[in-house]
Amino acid sequence: MNATLNEIRANDKGELKKKHRETLDDYFNLCAEEYLYFKKGYIDKEVWQAWCNGMWFFLQNERIRKAWEDEEKTGSYYGLTTSKIRNYSSASK
Repeated sequence: MNATLNEIRANDKGELKKKHRETLDDYFNLCAEEYLYFKKGYIDKEVWQAWCNGMWFFLQNERIRKAWEDEEKTGSYYGLTTSKIRNYSSASK
């Protein structure tokens, strides 16, 4: 997944390819599941902060951010939002 995420991040132009969109959907679902486990107390705050640093890194890419914002509007991610990612991320400060 990281290779494809980095491929998407390296290019901030044009429409996402189908394989890129599928990878982002998988990544967003994984992030949301990690957030759910964090909220339930299964993931340590330090680990969650590191996870948010990674999400924040990828959200700096315009195409990834746009895809996330479109998905965020659906409310399908257990309450995970851009602002929560930013708040937990030490990389955003």
